[in-house]
Parts: sequence; structure tokens; C-alpha cells
Amino acid sequence: MKNIISTVLEHESHLFLPEELSLFTNFSILRAESKLLFIRLLNRRHKLVRFSQIKWTNVESTIEEACSGLCDGNIFAKCNGPNSLLEWLNILTRKELLGWAKMRRLSNFSKKKVDELRDDLIRNIKSQPTFSFNPILSVNHACEEFLFKVKNSVVESK
Repeated sequence: MKNIISTVLEHESHLFLPEELSLFTNFSILRAESKLLFIRLLNRRHKLVRFSQIKWTNVESTIEEACSGLCDGNIFAKCNGPNSLLEWLNILTRKELLGWAKMRRLSNFSKKKVDELRDDLIRNIKSQPTFSFNPILSVNHACEEFLFKVKNSVVESK
């Protein structure tokens, strides 16, 4: 891959934007394990992947070190995770969703599919009674509060 990129840049660099050229330059100076992680993540279907779901057998570095190389090299932006409750629920495992469903006292949750569990959790949170004069703010507050709990549970399970 290194040869392909260098050949294209040598002969056709005028076809790229400055940001793209910068990306190629930053990629070329990464350590091998960071490049490997980048290619593996690029080939995944999902935008967000937990470290625990990536099989990493590289003895020279941890997955956190390889990821740090991608962030430090401006290949990946550092982020705090998904932006919405649905995106956070999408990265939870079925077992975790069942735990949240049990905690929220949803009925007949054990036989439901993952998508149904997510939908039921969101519906349950949005219908939660709150003491506020503004129903829109109440729903947003309930969602924010639940989102905070989900984020914390995901971070703790790394």
C-alpha cells in the first residue's frame, strides 16, 4: 500500500485537496500497528467499535497505543462517542440492553430482538412521567439522564 500511495502522490498529487495530501503524509509516518488498526477499522461496517470487540494480538503494543497513534497523527478525531441516545444504544450488546430493560422494568423483554429492545427503551424513556411544566424539556431531560447512565456503563466496560 505504501508503494501505491507514494506512486500516486508522486505523479498525480494535483488531484488531491491539501487536507487529503496531509492525511496521506500523516498516514505514512504512523507506526505499523497504528496503520494496521486503521485498515482493520476502515473495513468494518459500523462507525463505532468498542476496543473489546476488536481482536488484537499484537504483542508490540496495546490497542489503546495503536489508537492513540491514529489520534495523535490526526488520522482519527478524538471524540466522546455517539451523539444520540439511539447511537449509544446501537453499540450496546444484547446482554447490556436486557440489563437496561430489566432496570427500566419493561415487560416481556427477555424474548425480544435487539431492535425491539432499543425501540422499547427509547419509548419507555420518552414516556417517563416527570414533574415539569414544559413536557418537551421533561422528555429531553429524561433522555439526557438515561444517556448519561448508558455512557458511563459503556466507558466502565472497556
